[in-house]
Amino acid sequence: MAISDGALMGRSPRSSRRPPRNVSPGFTLVEAMAALTIISVAASALLLGISSTLESTTTAVEQAIAHGMAQQLLDEIAATRYCEPGISPYGTLGPGPGERSGASRTACDDIDDYHGLRTQPPTDRFGIPLGEDNGAGGQRPQRQRVAPGFFSRWRQEVDLQYVSPANFSLPVAAGASDYKAVHVRIVRDDPVRGRQELVHLTRIFSNVPSL
Repeated sequence: MAISDGALMGRSPRSSRRPPRNVSPGFTLVEAMAALTIISVAASALLLGISSTLESTTTAVEQAIAHGMAQQLLDEIAATRYCEPGISPYGTLGPGPGERSGASRTACDDIDDYHGLRTQPPTDRFGIPLGEDNGAGGQRPQRQRVAPGFFSRWRQEVDLQYVSPANFSLPVAAGASDYKAVHVRIVRDDPVRGRQELVHLTRIFSNVPSL
């Protein structure tokens, strides 16, 4: 059978080439290393931010606890007399014989007795470590106590000084003023950073001479 030229021209010849496959380009070694570097830097910055946030939160909690400790000690001091009865209110600051023995402060009956106090770990007036005390001279149940050693590096510090009636931040010699400044500090001995002052509270006490 004869095939016309028109019939041949109406058909498209089948191509012998296969259609190209979709090829996904890969990463080169340089690109992979660059990506790892960027991820590492970003991760480091993220971890640093998390660490700083946790440290700030911990510091804020510790300062709040320390403030409560200092306020409690100031209130304890405020409940005592300005000076020992029958003794000059302008005498040398400091406890008398037997007024401060060991950690107990039950014999402290005037504010001078607290001068130079250094107690580590912090205790209540009965000498029981804070976090273990029940506020009445006894200890709280074991399950209600703070973790052992939590306050082992914390310390109560108290210092007194006579101050000028015109400027309470100006110390003066004994006998020159009827005002005493009581400084209460809660500090922590950090094994790396050394002494850290968590809080420092000051209260002014005045003597009203009898007429």
